[in-house]
Amino acid sequence: MEIIKIKVEFPGGLTITDSATWREKDGQVYVSDRLKQVLRELDVTEAPPVVTATCRGQTVSMELTSSGDFRLKSGQIVLQPPKGALAQLRRILRQPSKDQRQQFGRFLHTLSAGSVIGAVGFCHSTTNWTFQNTLAAANLCIGGVLLFYIGILSMDGE
Repeated sequence: MEIIKIKVEFPGGLTITDSATWREKDGQVYVSDRLKQVLRELDVTEAPPVVTATCRGQTVSMELTSSGDFRLKSGQIVLQPPKGALAQLRRILRQPSKDQRQQFGRFLHTLSAGSVIGAVGFCHSTTNWTFQNTLAAANLCIGGVLLFYIGILSMDGE
């Protein structure tokens, strides 16, 4: 059994997010009694909702069962968590979580600041400006701007 996040979206714009318990062997998803009661109340006035679950980094759609719980739609496969350090590193690089993206963005902003500070220090310490010195200072500034921009993209506006 595994705790997963479910999202219930009604056509009218109402969205409910909750946690549920997922049993992998039969695809059954058990929701709280509170959510079942809310869904029964909204079933009277609202059109049928679209219910999705986020499980192991994958979003899958679900269907309602007669008991008021949910089940993964047939044919949907939820990936097994990777085993081994190399497989986990590969998953982190391919599908980073929100917190990992934010930390990566902060790291890039730190590198950006270091690059710009390095360019300022380089400019103040250089007495003889040659083409190579100018190019080195420009590369540090361009690198700082690029790292800052990629850091913003990594944070995804959060």
